[in-house]
Amino acid sequence: MTKRGTLFFLLILLITFKSKTIQGRSTIDNNSLLEKLNSVGFDWALPENGKDQINKAFELIRANNWKEAIKYFDQIITSDTSFLPGYYFRGVCYKRSGNNEKLFQDFGRLYSRLNKNYQAYTNFWSLFTPTKEKLTSIISTSNKELLIEDLTDYLLIQRENLDPVYFNKLKESFSSFLIAKNNESLLLANRAHGSKQSTCAFYLKAINFQILDKHDSAFVQYNKIVEIDSDVREAHENLAIYKSQINDKRGVYSHLIAINRLEPESPRIWRFSGLVKVRIEDYYGSIIDLSKYLKIDSLDLESLKNRGQAQLGVQNYRGAIKDLEKALKISNKDLDIFFLLSDSYFNVGDTAKSIKILDKALYIFSDYDPRLNLFLADRLTNVNRPGDAQAILDRILRGVRPTPANEKILRQVDFIQCKVNLLKRKPEKALLKISSLIEMEGEQIEYIFLKAKILISLNKLVDAKHELTKLIKINYLPAVELFKKSGFNN
Repeated sequence: MTKRGTLFFLLILLITFKSKTIQGRSTIDNNSLLEKLNSVGFDWALPENGKDQINKAFELIRANNWKEAIKYFDQIITSDTSFLPGYYFRGVCYKRSGNNEKLFQDFGRLYSRLNKNYQAYTNFWSLFTPTKEKLTSIISTSNKELLIEDLTDYLLIQRENLDPVYFNKLKESFSSFLIAKNNESLLLANRAHGSKQSTCAFYLKAINFQILDKHDSAFVQYNKIVEIDSDVREAHENLAIYKSQINDKRGVYSHLIAINRLEPESPRIWRFSGLVKVRIEDYYGSIIDLSKYLKIDSLDLESLKNRGQAQLGVQNYRGAIKDLEKALKISNKDLDIFFLLSDSYFNVGDTAKSIKILDKALYIFSDYDPRLNLFLADRLTNVNRPGDAQAILDRILRGVRPTPANEKILRQVDFIQCKVNLLKRKPEKALLKISSLIEMEGEQIEYIFLKAKILISLNKLVDAKHELTKLIKINYLPAVELFKKSGFNN
């Protein structure tokens, strides 16, 4: 089966275009666009005053004033319901303002009309397809928008000529996918498959599984894609991400090698590779790749954040602070940046700055964010402020119900409570709680280390030495230092 042309897969562009060509850096000239609109196969004459309205709407789009732009497109569409570009741009505005339901409605109208005329369809979308290489973020398996972007990248390059029957079956599957009926979409994709080994159908199934959080099933589909066609970059990228999540370093590198073979010396691949390598703790490799990419785009938030994390991983704390401070100036909406920056300042001995960063995060984010509060409470125990840490733990317990879903958070609360009890000179209480945690979760390094500190405070030195010896055997440096400090070498 050849890999060329079908209007069905171009449809996916409808919900993946990130409007980079209209947001802030627009290359669309209003007059030339209006001229083109009249030459793509439909009678799209603008209604009276339509040109003025669309010019005003474009000005608002460039100013990122999506809601006001929608009002102008509403007027244009009300005057002439056949003016399809109005649906397109209004859909883009809905997307940027976060109204996905309205976005799908407008793009659904476009699909139902454009599908009747193949030539008009392809001409229409040729006007709006971004020509600049898209530098996609690392894929979040919970982010539908990014998943669909990668699917689009593949389908626009690896298009297949499908027979009409097969095409219609896949079209039904995709229609269900568009309106978030993922189980129905999977069922229809399976029916379409039959005896055909189509990478496109496997891809559609994989993304449905990802959105349904059935990641093992998605992994199987991506594997099937590379078995059929080893040159599918997007499948290799997804597989690299999955394998990074299970710390399969060899598997990750095998897919990164395949990606580099397909796009040698590509800035997009430097970025992707650098982000994935952070996940498998290849910090030096990540720093090399992201540094190359940041020479091209010095303001890329994800690259700065992840290089900062990698710098933290190799104990280059000053370098981490430089990257993370720059990232924070670009956006203060990413809680992870606050965590990493706070940790970096703590490691250079600036505890006051470390806590100040967390206080700033508390001001920006919800006071009841358990992860942020846990991090701050733990940091406060490190600077001998048990009262403040206790107040935060109490606040967490008031906001978190004791359910199985919150079990991990509650155990973290218990662990920090042990530290608080030790600082409050209640070592017996701390010992009971840490022993209970070890019994439930096993001998984790931080649990054993804290237990040793508690035992030392209780003057149970033989037991403390026994616990520290376990950690010294695995070269845990804080245990080595505490061992020497406690005089166990004598």
